[in-house]
Amino acid sequence: MDFFKDAFLIILPSYLSRALQGRTAPSPKLTPTSSLNGLRGIAAVIVLLFHTIWAYSITVDLGYGYMGQNLSILQLPFLRIVHAGHAMVCIFFVVGGYVISLKPLRLMRQDRWDDLFKTVSSSLMRRGVRLYMPPLVATLVTAMTVHMGWWESGRANIAANRELFYYVDYQPVRQPTFLSQLDDWRSRVTPLFNLWGPQGYFGEYDPHLWTVPQEFRCSVLVTLALVAFAPFRTSCRWLFMFALIVYAAAWTRWEAVLFLAGAWLAEIDMVTNARSEKEGGDAANILVRWADETGNGSTIRLYSMLHRKMKTVAPPVIFLLGLYLMSCPPVAFHAAPGYAWLSSLIPENFQGEDRKRFIHGAGAIITVWAVCNSSTIQRPFLTRFAQYLGEISYSLYIVHGPFVHMISYAITPAIWRYFGTETTTKWAAGCFLGNLFTFVIIFWVADLFWRMVDTRSVEFSRLLEKLCVQTGSEK
Repeated sequence: MDFFKDAFLIILPSYLSRALQGRTAPSPKLTPTSSLNGLRGIAAVIVLLFHTIWAYSITVDLGYGYMGQNLSILQLPFLRIVHAGHAMVCIFFVVGGYVISLKPLRLMRQDRWDDLFKTVSSSLMRRGVRLYMPPLVATLVTAMTVHMGWWESGRANIAANRELFYYVDYQPVRQPTFLSQLDDWRSRVTPLFNLWGPQGYFGEYDPHLWTVPQEFRCSVLVTLALVAFAPFRTSCRWLFMFALIVYAAAWTRWEAVLFLAGAWLAEIDMVTNARSEKEGGDAANILVRWADETGNGSTIRLYSMLHRKMKTVAPPVIFLLGLYLMSCPPVAFHAAPGYAWLSSLIPENFQGEDRKRFIHGAGAIITVWAVCNSSTIQRPFLTRFAQYLGEISYSLYIVHGPFVHMISYAITPAIWRYFGTETTTKWAAGCFLGNLFTFVIIFWVADLFWRMVDTRSVEFSRLLEKLCVQTGSEK
């Protein structure tokens, strides 16, 4: 009985398992990047919402009032951020560049060159395992579910009621034998390891994994840039890193721009915080002390007050601007009220799909800066729930696609056939009911995948590093 009890507790979501055992969840250990972890978790949920709604409705693609139609409240600026999935990918990339740069930057600023070399070597090896092992496991399980027929109900609904769907992601073909299914999986997953393709690879077993090779390629690029610029003075390193950002933008490598911008922001914040601590306070406090010592009262105190106000007001204003930019509709924004003027700001080399990336990327960069520089903005991202979402964010991103296909595509159209879709209320009710159950399953599986696969990939990467790194006697 203990075996079955333990197995039952393992497959339950971690928070339910703890509750049944009378244990409380430990308070999350907050670090300087915890707010970014929470931001990444919220972004993963938004990607889930986007892919779910995108399957059934064009509203996520178009702006409010486009062509005199599209009057959903969720298409308004700021409100549409709840399904701005494309923009959240930009958030992932900026946060990724920021986080992987912090330790190398700290070591180079401390002139710890031996430790820097060991850190970047270790980080790059472990990141490859960390990024690729979970998708490989997930897509292999997906191949098994395809062969077992778990995708057929959704596939039948698409064939019989295509008018109920808007955008249907790629679906893997069910093969006649299990071995042929595995061979099909191998052939479809192998291109994920191509780091040099000009565009993302959208594989049938999960097209959302196109970001994985992009993330690893950009991780290599950021690491190379940090090592190359490590001996430089801080001002020169900033200049060369900015030049690299401009270079990447000139060749429309928006994903590289975002990762490099994250690294650039990381050092700016690091330098700003270090100077503030070294001087015993911010510039405003220094000016007040100088005013008291020299007697230059009114002018300096006025500047001090304005400086404090700017430090308080600027991040929220920048944050709102970032949300506005990330709320830009991905399609036809040149004709969307409130966003048409942005078309003239996009460089000519950004064409087609990349046009939205320029706007969303700019919004993501300034949003991450605002989150890192305002304790007020950080609060919602430091909550226990946001930190939990941050922990399972990669797992949630990986598993949600197949379950939308297997469950949402099967249940939601069936509910619509029963209740009808003649009115907006009926359509919304059917969509809500069908996907409420889907989301419960997705979050459950994401929690299990996080504990059973994602965290194990971290452990495996550390073990692999220990096996590969030479000791003094082996040199």
